[in-house]
Amino acid sequence: MAEKTMSERQKIVLPGLLVDTEEQKKQLVDAFQEEFGVEIVIEGVFRTLPGLGGPGDRSDVVASIPIDIVPKIAVHPWHLSGLFSWADDYLTNNHSIIPVESKSEFFKDVEMYQSEEEEI
Repeated sequence: MAEKTMSERQKIVLPGLLVDTEEQKKQLVDAFQEEFGVEIVIEGVFRTLPGLGGPGDRSDVVASIPIDIVPKIAVHPWHLSGLFSWADDYLTNNHSIIPVESKSEFFKDVEMYQSEEEEI
């Protein structure tokens, strides 16, 4: 099966999740496969800046999922409990703790980031 393009995928962020090793990445991919029957694509990990009441240096994972799975996981306990956020929501709520280079690397195709760039 061909991998979907970014326009056919939804970007998500998993805050506070440590996936520094290939084994940890595999475990995350396997967990989504087991729970939803889809493979997530891990796009990268970055460390947050201090702010919003925290010291910074939190590990946040940027990933994408097939767009057709969004309705299924929108009401799933993983989403409702805060295990992951949609990229637009994440940018809205956490913009001050995301390093500039991480914004441009991981969120350049997210509409929220694009409108933020236009205002600058």
